[in-house]
This record gives sequence, structure tokens and C-alpha cells, in this order.
Amino acid sequence: MTDTHDSLRSLAEGGDLRAQVGLGNALLQSNPFGTPGFDEGLGWLTRAAEGDDPEAQWYLGCAYLQVTRLPDPFANAARWFERAAGQEFAPALDRLADLHFTGLGVSADDAAAAKLIARAARQGYPSALATQAYLHTQGLGVARDAQRAARLHAQAVAAGHAPSYFALGLRLAAGVGIAQDRPFAHALLSRAADAEHPWARDSAAELALDSADAARAADWYAKLKQNYTAANPLRARYSMAPDPLALATAREDLEKHLVALGHPAFTMASDGRLEVSAGSGSDAAFVAPAVAFEAVSRAPRVSTMRGFTTREECAHLMALVAPSLGDPTRYARGHAYADLGLFDGEGMPLTPTLSDPVVRLVERRTAAALERPAAHCEPYSVVRYLPGQQYKPHLDYFSAEQLKLNRERFGDRAGQRLATFLVYLRAPEGGGGGTRYLDGGFTVQGEHGLAVLHWNCHPDGSPDTRTTHAGLPVTAGEKWLARKALRERAVFESP
Repeated sequence: MTDTHDSLRSLAEGGDLRAQVGLGNALLQSNPFGTPGFDEGLGWLTRAAEGDDPEAQWYLGCAYLQVTRLPDPFANAARWFERAAGQEFAPALDRLADLHFTGLGVSADDAAAAKLIARAARQGYPSALATQAYLHTQGLGVARDAQRAARLHAQAVAAGHAPSYFALGLRLAAGVGIAQDRPFAHALLSRAADAEHPWARDSAAELALDSADAARAADWYAKLKQNYTAANPLRARYSMAPDPLALATAREDLEKHLVALGHPAFTMASDGRLEVSAGSGSDAAFVAPAVAFEAVSRAPRVSTMRGFTTREECAHLMALVAPSLGDPTRYARGHAYADLGLFDGEGMPLTPTLSDPVVRLVERRTAAALERPAAHCEPYSVVRYLPGQQYKPHLDYFSAEQLKLNRERFGDRAGQRLATFLVYLRAPEGGGGGTRYLDGGFTVQGEHGLAVLHWNCHPDGSPDTRTTHAGLPVTAGEKWLARKALRERAVFESP
């Protein structure tokens, strides 16, 4: 690695902008905060960013988001994202929008965030189209509009975006925002399953088509595969479009290609973009309802809430972390996870560079359920357990020694973990994998979308020693959880 650094350093010192960005990133990744190597890496990125390179500005903003011990991290992240966004750099538009959703470093403003995402979507980025569709589904920063959401997902499907195959398939199955067609829904969901998108295969199987509809689904599936393959040259041109006009032309050609598939729900509108025929189904399955907690136990204090997240949200959170799952010791900072040696699954935190409107809305829903400020909640982590894996008996609250270590070594002043909030993104098949409360003598058995809340402390803030619990071994299938902890004080502060 040293030879690589030396080679990049020679080019960077000669003014090579790409070498400056590459060297800066390499040094930041290989050196911890507070070391000379880290400071040098930050310096190279800053030099490139000050040269008005939008990619460098985006990378630098991400560095401030990830290393919150840097001075004024969120304000500095916002400053660099704003400069890159001024050049319509889509990743910076995306991160700046996320800051507006949280109010860190910038004003909390859902409408401003939605406008930034719309700017990225207008450039044709499939992920931005899907994000904008979610905003219209939930009415987050924009009006709820089921047909607009379906149209955006269809436009992303034209670009080959697997999550939108899944999202549009769910909507076609229910007739939400687009005319109902269960065989075509099955075909879209099967194509999402080909890309291993979470919940796609299950959702297709649950449609339970009769023989005639199954034959139609198979025909549409074959046509979708052929359409996708034939569009490869168009997608290549789309990804390499040199300017906004060329990009718009390539995007419209891709959408025309999908319309040529011949499905009656797809047409080309007067604005030159793909349109979908309206559906009349209820969108209730796509918007998680406000459901009250049901008390399970008073000693320890444990409650559950069914239907806390929708299937679309569960699949999205799983897909966000699936490529990066690993041993939590890779990312835990010593104080963030108690008794890691007792856990043999895999996990990944939803870091500030991964988070998006789905994450933020689930976070808000969590804070509302807890009746506490969102700023007092740790970021969600997503964990996966395979058959035989478990989390042995443990406590989630911090000991006095841990609190002192957190504060003095890691600069963590958020205090005690008052409560733990779990969401089952996927419950394992065939039983097993429940959350066992040993002192209480009961087990909460998971189900998809179920939220589980247990208070680690008594109402006076003192630790509740009766909260020893365990994630029981999975016996079949996979168990996916999103996990968050409520702290005494704000985890992150915006300057």
C-alpha cells in the first residue's frame, strides 16, 4: 500500500486532480482519525475540492459525515455537498437532501430535500427515480400521488433498476397507481428475484396464480428478459451520455423501448416520457399505519407493534446493507455494541452515507413510537442471522465503566442506552430466532414488520437488571432485524 501511496503522491504533487482524490481517499481509509496519515488524506481531498472538482467535494463531504469528531462535521459536509450540488452532481444532491431530512448542518426541510432528489431524478438516475417514487408514496416533502410513484418506478424499470421491478410489481398486483395485472406483476417480481432483491421471490409466490394466469405470467417474464437484453446497447449509451441533452435522449429511448414491450399499462405521454395507466387499488399496504404498542410484560418492560414497516420498506433496508454485511467488530467502535463476542451473525450500520428517505422515515416513526426526539436515537443497524446463528444472553445498557470509556475515549456524550428497539425485516421460517427474555420467562416470536421495544432502564434512569435477553438460534431460513437504541441525550448535534 505504501508503494501505491508513493506513486499517487508523486502524481498528486504534480497537480493530477484524480491522483489527489485517490490519494486522499486511500489515506483516509487506511489511517485512523488523529494520525498524520489521516490529516494528510483530508488535506489532499480538501485541495482537490477547493479546485472545484464536484467528485472531490462529494468525497470530502462524506468524510465529514463519517468522522464526526472533525470540527463542525455536518456544517462542513453540507458546505461541500452544496458546492457539488451547484454543478448538479447527483450523489451530492442525494446527500444534501438527506441532511435536510435530518436537519443536521442545514435547516430541517422536507420540501427542500424532495426538490434536490427531483433534480437528481431529472438526470435519469434510476435510484433517484425510485427515491422520488417513495416520497410520493409516503407524502414526504411532496403530495401523496400513487400514480406518480408508479410512473417513476416504471421509468426506473426502463433503465433496468431491480428494486423498481419489485416496487412496480407490488403495485401492479394490488392495482395501486397503475391498472391491476397480476400475471404481469408476477413477471416483474420474478425479474426482481433474478437480481436477488429481498422479498421478491416470496411476493411472486404469494400471488398464487391459476394455470391460465401462470401461463400469461411466464409469457410476460420471457418478454421482459428479451426486452432487457435487447436494451443493453441503449443502457450503455445511457450510462455514457456526455451531457444533459444526450442523457435525456438516451433515457427517452430506453422508455420507448419498454413501451414497445406491448403492455397496455405503458404508453408514451405528450412530454416524451413513459406514462402508466391509473389504478384504483388502495395504497394502504404501502403506507405503514399508526398502530399502538401492545404490552407483553411489565417486568421487564416489553411491548410489540405489528405492521411497523411495510414489505417494501423491509426489502429496501435489507438491500441497502446486503452487499456490505460482515462481522460487527469491523465497524463497532468498542462502545456501540455490548458483548460482541456473544453474537455470531452479520451486520452493518445504516451510516450517514447509506441513509435515505426510507431510513429517515422509519427513524421518525421510531422516535414517534418512543415519544422521544429522533436525535436521541442511535442510527439503525441491520443484522442477519443464518441457521444456527444467535445472540447469546446479554444486556444492552452500559455499565458505569463503559459510559466513562465512551465519553473519554470516543467522545460519546449521549449517555445511557435507555431502550432498545428492534424491527423484524424478515422472520425466520419454521420457528426459532425469537427474542427470549430470561428473567421474564417469555419469548417474543418474530413476524415480518413486527417492532419490539424493551426498556433497558427503569423510569428513573437506573439500569434494569431484569432485561437480560437473547436472540435464539435460527432453525430455518434467515432472520433479519433492524436495531436501534434510545439514548439519554442527542447522539449527534448540529452546530
